[in-house]
Amino acid sequence: MADGATESSYAGVWARLLVERFAAGEIELATAADFLSDVASLESLWRGAVLTPNLPWFAEEKILQGASAAFLGLTLAGEQGALAWRAVAVGDACLALVRDGELLQSFPWERAEDLGSRPVLLSSAPRNRTRLLEHVRLTGGPCAPGDELFLMTDGLARWFLESYAGGDKPWHILAGIASDSEEQFAPWVAELREAGVMRNDDVTLTALRIP
Repeated sequence: MADGATESSYAGVWARLLVERFAAGEIELATAADFLSDVASLESLWRGAVLTPNLPWFAEEKILQGASAAFLGLTLAGEQGALAWRAVAVGDACLALVRDGELLQSFPWERAEDLGSRPVLLSSAPRNRTRLLEHVRLTGGPCAPGDELFLMTDGLARWFLESYAGGDKPWHILAGIASDSEEQFAPWVAELREAGVMRNDDVTLTALRIP
């Protein structure tokens, strides 16, 4: 899952490229350094996609500055006869692991207030990646039957963590929406925005349940 930063140019292209290459298995999660090395190899692909003949000078300058995106990647794989998950995060997306009806882990953020207004994002420009190593978060663990995994961009993640801090179990709502239809998702988000409990920002949800 990738959420392009609106203040950077061609962020949508960069976000899609990150997701496509991660899904194709071309981005390693062994270490933070491995992850950033594979991301760096995508820069030329991004430039090739956005550079066109006769670009105005200001557009070329924007390309030099690079595009940025929050990124959250999840893999599931068999390890020693059992299923295990591994995740990487840069920026303000969030993954929640629910087991036996309780929140087992919230990664990489545990509180809504930790989701700052200016998160460190994954950039296509080398000069913006020099200090990213300490901001690449990796985690993982075994899966159990019935585990639920929710991947959320920042607006939804903030609502989720605020609801949990208030004593609610927001994963019940998300599981219900995910099991119905996508047509219910947008109206539900609109209601929360109108009520002032969710920020007006891009909202994406991916929900998985381990059989």
